[in-house]
Amino acid sequence: MKLFKNIFGKSARPLHEEESPERGARVEQVERDADTLKFDALRASKMGQYSFALKAFAKALELRPEFETRYYLVETLMKIGAVHQALSHLNLLVDEVPEHVSTRIYRAQAFYREEQYDRAIEDLQKALSYTEDEKEMALLHRLLSANYSALGEWQMAISEANLAIEGHDEEPIASLYKMKSLVALQRWDEAISFLSEAVQNFPEEERFHLYEAEIFIARGDLETAERAYHVALEKDPFNEDACCGLARIAELSSDLPRAIELLQTSLEEGIVGKNILVLLIQLLEKTGLNADVESYRKQLEELNKVETQQNSDFEYIFDSSVYGDIFGSLAR
Repeated sequence: MKLFKNIFGKSARPLHEEESPERGARVEQVERDADTLKFDALRASKMGQYSFALKAFAKALELRPEFETRYYLVETLMKIGAVHQALSHLNLLVDEVPEHVSTRIYRAQAFYREEQYDRAIEDLQKALSYTEDEKEMALLHRLLSANYSALGEWQMAISEANLAIEGHDEEPIASLYKMKSLVALQRWDEAISFLSEAVQNFPEEERFHLYEAEIFIARGDLETAERAYHVALEKDPFNEDACCGLARIAELSSDLPRAIELLQTSLEEGIVGKNILVLLIQLLEKTGLNADVESYRKQLEELNKVETQQNSDFEYIFDSSVYGDIFGSLAR
């Protein structure tokens, strides 16, 4: 967008015409140092070196508060899941340029992750008033559908999904939110009719078949539901929800040994996920096979430990205490 380029192109602190040559030279050096740090940080972020990137962005902003640098800092914070910290910077960016659509979208995504759906919707509606670009509008309607879906406002989610689809949204997400909403409203016939259209538009998307299975389970047609899960697995052999779905069908058919076997086979084939482990443990306990539970509990604990460690790593990366003084006396 032109606006984005104009903002990024402007100098944060233009030199005053009457500044002394010495002061002007110092300010120019600060500008150069800030740019060097910014681009080093951007390169590090793209390489996954997030700790260094955050340090460099922080130092660049210390030398020269600038919209572009702060925007790139937000991108990095969102990548590592530091959403709360990203929001504090996004608020500054929106205050500086309220009509900047990309920043509004980023803040809406941050609000979504923080489960502040009403605030996300407010930002997305504002962004819609600032753009006439068809692709941006389709994206905004898709994100609105996601937020209304999270609130359980299914009809609004469908309406926004329809606007995204009509805007030729190139992603399947809006169609998935429409399917989810139709299923939630138990509008089975409409959901099945839309399913054919969605699969035709996005033939590689396996998640449509998960909703298809839900529809037929609700109708008591377990055989058709099972076929839908198999189609999902043909498109994505590592789809954890489809694996659990097949086990659930076996359980509904009063075949607990088959359900357990399906989940154990999934684990043996490398489809290791928390949902599979939790369901398998539940089924083993239900059948009284407690002796087999312990090994799966340990696997689940390991997965939880990895997740906790990742969250801890993210917190460490953003902790200001790790900034240190790696830049020495740069630009002082």
